[in-house]
Amino acid sequence: MRAAFASAKPNTEYARLHADAVAPPQADQIHNLSFTYTATETLTGGARAVIGAGQVKTPTLAIVFRRKLENRNFVPQAYFEVAASAQVEGSSLQMRHTPKDRILKRTRPRRLSPQPRASPARLR
Repeated sequence: MRAAFASAKPNTEYARLHADAVAPPQADQIHNLSFTYTATETLTGGARAVIGAGQVKTPTLAIVFRRKLENRNFVPQAYFEVAASAQVEGSSLQMRHTPKDRILKRTRPRRLSPQPRASPARLR
């Protein structure tokens, strides 16, 4: 601590860093207010409404709009799942798997193992 206080510099040497840190948010605020005002005046045609714009709203609106277009242009497509069943000591188990890469063509199913091998399993 003593070494830090001994080598302390006057605050005037850090004033430029402060100005550099404050300038971008102020510029963003001025830009956002100007853009909001311009968009409101241009796009509402005198109606009592405000169109918000800015660093957060504009990209978020673009994401929402892009997603809306994806939904509008969506074409449903049939796909297949992998299904399996197993029976052990009077109990049965049904399993389904839908791969991330959808199976779009129906192919002849094949057995994974002609004769399943019994192996002990532990439940945890």
